Formats: sequence, structure tokens, C-alpha cells
Amino acid sequence: SEKEKEKEVEEAQTKPSRSSRGGSSLQIAPDLSRLSPEQLKEVKDLTITKPNIGSVVFHGTTDCSTLDLQKDIVLKRGYVLVYPDTKRKPPVGEGLNKPATVTMYECFPPGEKIGDKEAKDYKEKIKR
Repeated sequence: SEKEKEKEVEEAQTKPSRSSRGGSSLQIAPDLSRLSPEQLKEVKDLTITKPNIGSVVFHGTTDCSTLDLQKDIVLKRGYVLVYPDTKRKPPVGEGLNKPATVTMYECFPPGEKIGDKEAKDYKEKIKR
């Protein structure tokens, strides 16, 4: 029925999916794998979360039909990179190159030692 189809679409648009890169798990809401090609072109409030690290909410409507979230976003403790490969970065207002809210959890917990490599990586990201 039409109501069942609407409910299925609504669930697909709000339920997060999981994908992993290098052993890390990203949660993506809505679950893009459950959306039709037409729906992928108009995803509302795309949210990408990495548990215990943080999240990014891309406000408004995002065309996800050509995104490769495994390459286009990096969530690590202390920083977020969107389009780490600048060759993939679209003009302002397109793809993920738009206003977003970034939430970081325990960037550097109090009293925890930070390794030299981690500190160096963080400093390099800040310089960019």
C-alpha cells in the first residue's frame, strides 16, 4: 500500500547504516544503501557519526548520488577532514562543501597522554 511504502522510505531516510574504513566504523544516517537513485539526490540533514569520536551534520539537502563517503570524510580523535583529497572537493554549496555542524567527543580527554605521532598529525591538520 502507499502508506507502507511511505513508512519504508521514512525508515530508510532515518535509520543509520554502517561502513568501515581501516577498522573504523562510520554510521551514516539516513542509510544511503536503502535509498533510490532519486532519493540519493535529495538527502535531508546527512549525518555521519563515528562512535566515541564525533559527528558531522550537513544541513539542508545533500546530493549523495556521487559521494564516496569513505574517501570524502575522515573523523578522527581531535579533528574532522572533509575532502582530504582536495582534487575531489566540489565548489562551495555542492556535495559536502557546505555548512555543517561538527560535534567532537573527548577530543583529548583530560590527563591522557598524547603520542608524538598523534600530536604531530594534529598540528599538521591545524596548519591546513
